[in-house]
Amino acid sequence: MALSERNRAVIYQGLIHTIDDEEAVSEMLSNFPVRHDDELVTENFLHRELTGLELRIRTEMIESQTAMEIRIVDRIDARMDAKIDASEQRLGARIDGVDAKIDGVEQRLDARIDGLEQRLDAKIDSLDAKFDAKFTKVMSYGIGGNIATVVAIATVILLAVRM
Repeated sequence: MALSERNRAVIYQGLIHTIDDEEAVSEMLSNFPVRHDDELVTENFLHRELTGLELRIRTEMIESQTAMEIRIVDRIDARMDAKIDASEQRLGARIDGVDAKIDGVEQRLDARIDGLEQRLDAKIDSLDAKFDAKFTKVMSYGIGGNIATVVAIATVILLAVRM
């Protein structure tokens, strides 16, 4: 509890007559607050204030730790994203290389197949020509044989009719 200037002066005057030591009286009165804000601190008040301070410090520490963890996670996340992007680019380049190789193989196979088709067509055309020649020859023998038979029959008939 704060002492007013008047009360402080009254107590000082009373004590100076009893104690007869100005320094001792001044020192004793220095333990009494001059203003309301200068009141003595009780143990309960101090405990409440320290508990509140501890709670605020803990809260700030938790908030700081949470913010730090978020920054760390964000940095790790950004690094992982960068690594994944780089891996995707490398993989994409490798896939493009494989695609190019496959395209080259496909073109070579198409060229070989085209060459085989041309050779096969030529062989088929050759066989077709040979077959046509043989067929014509066989048919000419057949027709020739039939003509000879018809001529022989016609001769027999003519001879028979003349006879």
